[in-house]
Amino acid sequence: MSDGMKENKNLRDTRSVCPCCLKEIEAQIIEKDGCVFMSKECSEHGSFEIKISNNAKRYLDRYNFFTELISPDYRRCKKLLYVSSECNLDCPICFYRLTENNVPLALDFSDIEKLAKTNFVLILFGREPCCRSDIIDVIKMMKKNKKHIFLQTNGVKIADYDFSVKLKEAGVDKIIMQFDGFKEDIYKTIRGANQLLEKKLKALENLKHLGMSVVINDTVMEGVNESSMKEIIDFAVQNSFITGILYLGYGAWGEDAQPQRTVNVEQLLEILEKQTGGKISSENVLIFQKLLYIYLNTVRQGGCILYQNYWIYRNNGDYIPIDRVLDMKRLDVYLTNYLEHYFKKGRKKLGLLYVIWGVLRSLKNYRLLAMMFRDGLKTIIKRNASGGFIPVNFITPCDHYRYEDQILNYCETDLIYKDSSGEVKYQPHTKVLVELWKKNLAEQALAREVKRTI
Repeated sequence: MSDGMKENKNLRDTRSVCPCCLKEIEAQIIEKDGCVFMSKECSEHGSFEIKISNNAKRYLDRYNFFTELISPDYRRCKKLLYVSSECNLDCPICFYRLTENNVPLALDFSDIEKLAKTNFVLILFGREPCCRSDIIDVIKMMKKNKKHIFLQTNGVKIADYDFSVKLKEAGVDKIIMQFDGFKEDIYKTIRGANQLLEKKLKALENLKHLGMSVVINDTVMEGVNESSMKEIIDFAVQNSFITGILYLGYGAWGEDAQPQRTVNVEQLLEILEKQTGGKISSENVLIFQKLLYIYLNTVRQGGCILYQNYWIYRNNGDYIPIDRVLDMKRLDVYLTNYLEHYFKKGRKKLGLLYVIWGVLRSLKNYRLLAMMFRDGLKTIIKRNASGGFIPVNFITPCDHYRYEDQILNYCETDLIYKDSSGEVKYQPHTKVLVELWKKNLAEQALAREVKRTI
């Protein structure tokens, strides 16, 4: 082997699916050239290799910390309620396009009413929830059951001010809205629609006027709109009604998928770190995840290894990352020691006291901490959705190129839907999509066979 060439390192064996036929196949997670790849081979469709992380060191650090602390048996609190099979857009990247007629069936009003009596965090979801004819009645019913109402939407119908008012009056607490950037050509590529930016901006204007809390959901596709990531943070900071940001890396679903344009979590972080001049540090985000994993372990709540969370604080037209309050490198020593010297040795309770001490020892700006605490307390007391904290989240989906059974076992969010027999089912969203696409492929194969024999 020549100098400078490193041997590929097999990190673990796992199981995945062929991106073409969805047959379950063996796969390997390998380290190569400082990155992490999934490598797999289908006997019919050949070999596939896709990058799942741009930074092997950080990926392994995160993966090892996560799998030590989080159990697949921990409770899954978040539930996506599939309330509509209709949509007013035809996005080329939509995962439901690949299933054609084999889409999930929307839940009935009575199904949702039963779920509203549970302790789950429920998110109104579907191809486009606002296309459901009785969506306002659904929201009112859930509100009567004292549910916090999350609505995921593309925002098209919210461009109608009267409809936005109805959502507000019905009791929606938070809108999770697709918004992929400030250039019209982005929407032509990602959403397959012309003149969509104007509608998106109008929807945001309506929500701002009504004082409704909004999380921006930005799908990032390589070569299309990654340059918009900082613009979206700056926009959020200047608009207090925006209370969160979700950067979703493009997932390569369907026959027209473009796996070369997928964006993994480490890549999202590296892009934003570069655009912000290091103000948001990918290394500090990783350390913050470790603290989050310890919390999830303590409350026995599930988490997603493909999901990373960070906090920034809105301040005088700018923002302050949480690492201006906490010395992350110092904190990392405590978190690593907790895992190795306390948790693994069965001294968890003592270890948690050690972590708390580590957090206190890592504080470096008490004046800023006091200001954040005061603002947070005011937000809680007044139930004001426009507080100073903005969670910034980064996630990459389990598409059929990166699908991995071992990771999916940890999925923190179930899709609740009706299958073709009318039975209400709970399953991780990706598993639902794979099952539906398998069914679709089988029907296509049968149709070709029938046509051939006629």
